[in-house]
Amino acid sequence: MSVEYLKKASHTSASGESDTRDTVAAMLAEIEAGGEAAALDYARRLDRWEGEAVVSREAIAAAAERLPQQHQGRYPLRLSAGTALRRGPA
Repeated sequence: MSVEYLKKASHTSASGESDTRDTVAAMLAEIEAGGEAAALDYARRLDRWEGEAVVSREAIAAAAERLPQQHQGRYPLRLSAGTALRRGPA
């Protein structure tokens, strides 16, 4: 028995892949050249993020204390030597 399609998508999952790849490459190059300021600019434009790029240990601790009791300690986070926030054992 053959399948008869009533509609068929004109685009596939690979449609626009080249354009997307070019856009991402340009964004990464701009961030590499412009550093944190360029990354923050993208955060503001794309995500409407106006906050800090680097979160202090104190701010992290304060946010953790505001979690409901059943979630506290459930998602341990730690600061690595490079101050990057990573998931992992405390």
